[in-house]
Amino acid sequence: MWQVVTCLPAVYAQTQKEISALEKKLQENLPAQDRANVLAKLAIKLHEVDLPKAAKYAEEALKITEKYPKSTQRAESYYALALIDKLNERNEAGFEKLQKAQNIFSNLKDTSNVNKVLIEIGLFYSNKSQNTKADALLEIGRWYWEKQYPETYFHALALHYTGIHNLRKGKFKEAIANFEYANVIYAKLNEYSLVARLQNNIGLAYKNMGFMRLALEYYVKSLKSFEKTPYVHRGKIITLMNIANSYVYLNDSLNFQTAFRYYYEAKYLAEKQKNRIEVLHAFDGLGKLSVIEKRFRLAEVYFDSSLRVAQKYNLTRKYATTKFEKARMYFSMKSYGLSEQEVKEALHLFEQEQSLKNIMDCFVLLGNLSHAKEAYKQAIEYYSKAESTAKEIRLEDALAIIYNNLANIHLKLQNCQDVINYAEKIYASSIKRNLSTHLTISYQLFAEGYKCKGAYKEAITWLEKHQALKDSLDRYKKRQDTQEIQALYDYEKQQKVNELLKKDYLLQDYRLSQRTLWLVLLSILLGFAIILVNVLFYFYGFQQKKNKEIKATNQALEESNNFKAKLISIIAHDLRRPYANLMGTLQLVRSGDLDAEEQMYLFEEIEKQTAHTQDFINSLLFWAKTQINGFKYNPIEFDFSIVLISVKDFLEEQMKEKGIALWYEIPNQTYLYADMEMMKIILLNLCANAIKFSHLNSTVKITFTKKIKDYVITVEDEGLGISPENQQKINQGKSFYTSGTKGESGFGLGLMICFDLAERLKGKLLFQSELGRGTTFSLVLPLHYPQKNS
Repeated sequence: MWQVVTCLPAVYAQTQKEISALEKKLQENLPAQDRANVLAKLAIKLHEVDLPKAAKYAEEALKITEKYPKSTQRAESYYALALIDKLNERNEAGFEKLQKAQNIFSNLKDTSNVNKVLIEIGLFYSNKSQNTKADALLEIGRWYWEKQYPETYFHALALHYTGIHNLRKGKFKEAIANFEYANVIYAKLNEYSLVARLQNNIGLAYKNMGFMRLALEYYVKSLKSFEKTPYVHRGKIITLMNIANSYVYLNDSLNFQTAFRYYYEAKYLAEKQKNRIEVLHAFDGLGKLSVIEKRFRLAEVYFDSSLRVAQKYNLTRKYATTKFEKARMYFSMKSYGLSEQEVKEALHLFEQEQSLKNIMDCFVLLGNLSHAKEAYKQAIEYYSKAESTAKEIRLEDALAIIYNNLANIHLKLQNCQDVINYAEKIYASSIKRNLSTHLTISYQLFAEGYKCKGAYKEAITWLEKHQALKDSLDRYKKRQDTQEIQALYDYEKQQKVNELLKKDYLLQDYRLSQRTLWLVLLSILLGFAIILVNVLFYFYGFQQKKNKEIKATNQALEESNNFKAKLISIIAHDLRRPYANLMGTLQLVRSGDLDAEEQMYLFEEIEKQTAHTQDFINSLLFWAKTQINGFKYNPIEFDFSIVLISVKDFLEEQMKEKGIALWYEIPNQTYLYADMEMMKIILLNLCANAIKFSHLNSTVKITFTKKIKDYVITVEDEGLGISPENQQKINQGKSFYTSGTKGESGFGLGLMICFDLAERLKGKLLFQSELGRGTTFSLVLPLHYPQKNS
């Protein structure tokens, strides 16, 4: 139960002083419309911290405005009630109120409030998986606020909701970008509760990308941010449950105990806040955790508690969700009859709510039940219904799972070609979306399908591909987990070292001042004891020396941190160009002057630019991490042409702008054994510099020469060349500012990176240059071969 924290309007600072002032104003003899206005504002302010009270104020405001059906106060009352309905998961009722608010604001020609409501409606469509409508409305809202009132609350809200929508569509990197931009605006507005929500949602995005420990770190940051706010927010309860879910994912008994504590704290706060929905979420979380621990009787108690609350307050969708979880529990217990009864009841309720994602999940579970009971024909029917629903809401991940289930059934029925057909569908989807995990599934199914047909040669080929990819993913996951843990460990270790150094320095400074005082007193009183005074001054000097050493250590540490910060700022500077290109392309698309074919071409270009830029960012951050956290050498055997093609694709636009041709002479067999990421960083920087300092319509040459003991990769240009003064700076490892042939700027970071990485690869980087004639860089690396058992 991973939850998105939906950012709900709070354009005010939620302080007791403001709310008390508004409630005090209600005691005055106000005109009807003024009273309705105050009530609507209070409802919006309180809807996340005291839901029943907020609902009471909103209902009173709506009743007052019955005499003023076309007033702003009436629209605001509908808007407040819609937000309350959303928290109570009465989405359809909330949607109707939003439409009423929109109609009134439209009649009043209140453009700002219309766009405020459109953002909420866009998120409603996102929740219903109606992506086309959601995309359009959120884009309209975001564009309006960015153009008319940039960096205001509703501009940030539009970005936040767009991020949530991207999160639901599986576009996690885009979601993080939206959240980070919105976070900058919220921070400027001192909206700490909203900053906390964004940190929670960033954690959720990282969780979906597989970075669980990084996600947990953001959830903890979110919890700390919520503690700065004066109220217990609904978002804090959700964050507590997301932390609990993270510990469940880490999957050991100690983490389960921690998860239980967080679930109970979330339940306690939800009950205190009278937030029934979050109480039910907490019950469900406790129930699912009990299922994992195989404490089924306890899980049943939690689920039944949730069902009673949901039934009491007529929370249909939440009731259906708990029924579904209970059905999954019975399935894991192999109580198939009880499981089928629960899931069919949940399906009926979800169909009433038109919740397509939940309907699909029910069909999948029914298919699993039929499959377990060997009712294969019925299982195929259920999976086919699930497939239709998944296609309707475009859930590619779910489709891969459904196709895998269908293939396994056809394998048991010896329908060999059907198995291969489903494998092809999964393969096509995984190639399109670059999902290695789905690719392994397709390889396995291809092997099983061809084995079923008796085509053992093809089956072995696909099985070998499956095993190779699985081993590669295992190594990557292990390396990724190790790097993630090491990064967190190094960060905490550095914080502790800094704290200890600070305390030690203060202690030594205090001792020094005390000792100095005593030395002065003893010098006055015991002036005749020269020997004793000399001894005391000796200790005094020793202490001074030690203190200076401590100060020098702190200064060196501070300089090191400043240097790293400077490097990262330079990296950010070098990344502005690709992102500037991307923004220019997006503005051209948004102008509306392009036809459908041109837009499709530009969308493909955007996708290509984003992929290349992401690759470049990963490479640069990889190098920066080696500087901050220490060097880790990960050699693999790879074809150099792969690196060359990647670099060439990334720099293609830069070469087109200057009319530069890339000429390369590479042998057929160019297999190397080295760190592939480091090689990519070196070649990318050398080629980028060559293009930067080349004249228009010139050539950049790359050659690969393999010798007896080493191999040499050269990058040669016909550009400006390097002055003797700057050549000396390069040899001394100093950075300097330069301009390219079209005014491109740079700080020399690229060469610093290249020289550093070449040394780490046990090689060397040489260069020859002449002003006006160009420059040649040669990377000389020793030949290495992997051990046979590696």
